Amino acid sequence: MIHAGGVMLRFAITMVLLVAALGVSATASHADRYGDCYQSEDRDRQMAGCTQIIERGRRERRTKRATAHAHRGVAYHRQGELDLAVADYDSAIKLNRRDAVTHNNRGSAYVKKGEYDRAIADFDTAIKLNRKNAVAHYNRGVAYYDKGEYDRAIQDYDRAIRLNPKLATAHAHRGLAYAKKGEKQRAIAGYREALTLDPTLEFARNKLEALGGTTGLAE
Repeated sequence: MIHAGGVMLRFAITMVLLVAALGVSATASHADRYGDCYQSEDRDRQMAGCTQIIERGRRERRTKRATAHAHRGVAYHRQGELDLAVADYDSAIKLNRRDAVTHNNRGSAYVKKGEYDRAIADFDTAIKLNRKNAVAHYNRGVAYYDKGEYDRAIQDYDRAIRLNPKLATAHAHRGLAYAKKGEKQRAIAGYREALTLDPTLEFARNKLEALGGTTGLAE
């Protein structure tokens, strides 16, 4: 989660599990490092498995090294070690420049670092690689919001919602952007829709109540 302007922003970090697609070796040692890197929920085991793959260098296929860097980057990202995350995302992208997922994730790390222009460039690339990527549109909207470019943020939230109408955080953050523009009723509508989709979004509930609105949901 990211905090910006005193508002909790849920950021979308995407991870694709590619164990089957990468053809894990039948040997136990191979299966262990691939399984740990790509599937383990234990952060230390995951990072150790990814590091083993990376340190094998050219003995591992390019695709496997790229995926190991991408997964280790996500692990660092979730620990808040953003410089290490970005370094791994950089390595993953050098090995696979058409990886829309890792461009998205590096972009969200850049936003957390306050490097909004770099973030937007990564989200632009992620969207070019996959124009149906609702998450990248949403994340780019958050970057524009943090820059104070509320109209551009709303445009991206609109696109994210068209691609995924159930993306509650996009509705909530569109409400935030409308509130910044002084469009109270549109802000209220955004918060209400977000809470209909996900009643656990407390920041949306708090913002709605601050504007004098009610959820319309049964308590």
